[in-house]
Amino acid sequence: MSYRAETQAGIWTFRRAGWLGGKSEVLDRSSQQQIATFKMAWGGRGGRLTFADGQTFQLECKGWWRPLWRVFAEGSEPLLRLYRREKKVQLQPATTVPAERLALLILFTWYHVLRSEEDSSAAAVIAAT
Repeated sequence: MSYRAETQAGIWTFRRAGWLGGKSEVLDRSSQQQIATFKMAWGGRGGRLTFADGQTFQLECKGWWRPLWRVFAEGSEPLLRLYRREKKVQLQPATTVPAERLALLILFTWYHVLRSEEDSSAAAVIAAT
């Protein structure tokens, strides 16, 4: 299954990849070229998003009841914080990441959060049967 994400900066496709869906790909919608890959961390509560130009971002989740998702560039403070329950994104005021890439990071993080929740729900159903 794939998902379409769209902003003024572009249109992308997010889709699962790899064995057992442990990876994701970000494709440019018009050219279908892969522009980034995501490798999930053990447990599915984060991972590493690597762009074709080599720029890397780390996704991380803290907390269970009121989870806070954060995205970091290499060796930096969080670029953004995503509050799932409140449906809110907080950006770091002084970031050097271009607006187009920041928009893509926000949408991809939402995609990963929802994907993680779906995977957790499916695992709970399987465990209960």
